Amino acid sequence: MLRKTLFVWISFMVILGGFRCEIYAQQPKPDLSIYGSEGPVQLAQTEIPTVTLAAADHSVSKQVGPAGGSIAIQDGHGDQITLTIPEDALGKLTGITLTVLDSPPQNPIGTNLFPGVIIQPDGLMLREPAALDVVFASPLLKPKLSSLLYLKQSGSVVPIGRQTSSTSEIRGEIYHFSTYFGGQPSGVEAGAQAGQIPRSPNPGPSNWQSTFENVYGLLEWADLLQALGEDAQAQQHIDAANNILKADAANFLSLPVPSNPCDDYATALFKYAEAVMALIGAGPLETRFQDRINNTVNRCSFRGSIDFIFIYALYHPGDLKYSVTISVPFHVEVYRPPYTRIVGGGGSANVSAGEVVQDCPIDITETYNIKNLGGKLIVDNQGNLFLDFIYQTNNSGKYRYSCNGITIPLGGSEWSDNEVTLPVIDGYEYVYSRNTALRFKLHIKALP
Repeated sequence: MLRKTLFVWISFMVILGGFRCEIYAQQPKPDLSIYGSEGPVQLAQTEIPTVTLAAADHSVSKQVGPAGGSIAIQDGHGDQITLTIPEDALGKLTGITLTVLDSPPQNPIGTNLFPGVIIQPDGLMLREPAALDVVFASPLLKPKLSSLLYLKQSGSVVPIGRQTSSTSEIRGEIYHFSTYFGGQPSGVEAGAQAGQIPRSPNPGPSNWQSTFENVYGLLEWADLLQALGEDAQAQQHIDAANNILKADAANFLSLPVPSNPCDDYATALFKYAEAVMALIGAGPLETRFQDRINNTVNRCSFRGSIDFIFIYALYHPGDLKYSVTISVPFHVEVYRPPYTRIVGGGGSANVSAGEVVQDCPIDITETYNIKNLGGKLIVDNQGNLFLDFIYQTNNSGKYRYSCNGITIPLGGSEWSDNEVTLPVIDGYEYVYSRNTALRFKLHIKALP
């Protein structure tokens, strides 16, 4: 999902001249040609209304995973309901059930067009909007005044987002699973329901789904009121939608950027940016999103981690072996200067090992440390990519041989400067020294 979104955003920015990426050719490094060898979130249950099923109601279920899929069902009135779940909307294989209703649930809309469908699991939020499509058995007489509605509570409904309608069909997008039905609200009903949509900022700004539900719901109410000739009231709701989006988007930008911004955080970032660009347009907020996206793309488009695997072997007087691994994440600066620089951090690990040899306890306690992981992405004359890492290490601890009362200090407080060059191959392993005291394993997540 992130790679696809990044590709779209990068393409857009390249058109604007916003990005450039340069990899500088270097002299060939030493020959290394012999190479070794995330789910869905639940909404709070307090907003899910209780719907009583009747004997005439029936269901269909299907397992859908990250690749997406569709589920269709026909109700007892001949209406055809189809839910289309796009790629990456679900983080894992999920059982989804559609239950069609024979009669509409309790709701505040007087004119019913479609009894409804319950989509389960209730409250499941989607990482990408799904399409809900209803093809009606009987023609709609007033398609511009007809709407698919999310039953938020028995007295509160919200139109689903970005609807299109004809005399035979209404289609829109949903951001979570719940109960949905079709109705033809009056002007009074539309105004009253639009007034119930919260104007205060979303208390969970990373939950872009709630923001989209409120913003696009208000815009649907505004479209309906415009069709009824209530232009002034419609404009009030359009202004309210823009204000909600501005507040929620600004609150999202005020959140601390997580150490790994490449998954759910990046999804929310792109969703808010998409809405800001479409509904608000150029301005300070759009510029802030461009800057944040540039930084996120830079951190996420070429990233990975390197495992430092320290191995210790003591063969006299006993046979004592242990290993400890420190995994340090990094990314490569490819969309902002200094281009091709490796930016990483550090880490530490403690180890304790021991055994008894000839009734004498032998034990080792030691701490390994890595810091200031850096370096540069380079390419040799044959076009092969390498990561030339630099880093600092130290270790401290002690080796104790109890029978002789011997305690030997290990390592020291001094930091040593080190360098290792690894080919850009995911899973590549490299032995640093012949006595196998240090191994490396490289993990790569690069945007194709």
